[in-house]
Amino acid sequence: MSPWSPRTGDSKDYSSEVALASFVVIASKQSVVLNWVTAHELGNIGFSIERRFIEDENWLQIGFISGQGKHFTQHEYNYEDHPGKTGLISYRLRQTSADGSYNYSRPVSVSIKKNDIFTLFQNYPNPFIESTSISFQLPEDVKNNVLLKIQNMLNEDVRKLYDKPAVPGYYNIEWNSLNEKGQAVSPGVYNCILETDAGYMSKKIVKISFKPPKE
Repeated sequence: MSPWSPRTGDSKDYSSEVALASFVVIASKQSVVLNWVTAHELGNIGFSIERRFIEDENWLQIGFISGQGKHFTQHEYNYEDHPGKTGLISYRLRQTSADGSYNYSRPVSVSIKKNDIFTLFQNYPNPFIESTSISFQLPEDVKNNVLLKIQNMLNEDVRKLYDKPAVPGYYNIEWNSLNEKGQAVSPGVYNCILETDAGYMSKKIVKISFKPPKE
């Protein structure tokens, strides 16, 4: 599954000019930080950041960050939002290319509230084919490094998805089923592990292969 939603806004069959490697949204009590990484870019004008509260029907553009134009190595982007209210909030990116076409990222939802719970949620979808979304929540007493990683059933590390100091809040991270070398992992059962000074949690996640129906 591509991290981009189906392309809209034109009738031509464009190939994606911007490879989105990850899109992470982190919520604390008063702010939301968006972090996304592109694997490469070609003709990228930039990204509009759009937000929608649960009670709203329409998306609102709250910011814009210029792209790299033509870039063939990974590049990281960051944007911080202060929504000014609590509740469930969704975010998405609108990437615009020089030819006038554009892509939307899949929306990611976070909750702005008092964080007193430590938990690792079950990934979604599960099982998954190419990518899956992993969410966790950190309580107020988290102070040190936070590690979210994927291990195989031999307890061997496959991919570190998050490995740095973190603030209390709700985190949503997408795993594109690639290992640390950028290679797609085989279908099977994996362990998603969250390690913090507030505790340790793990969930089993399942990658399956896609077999098209027989005609």
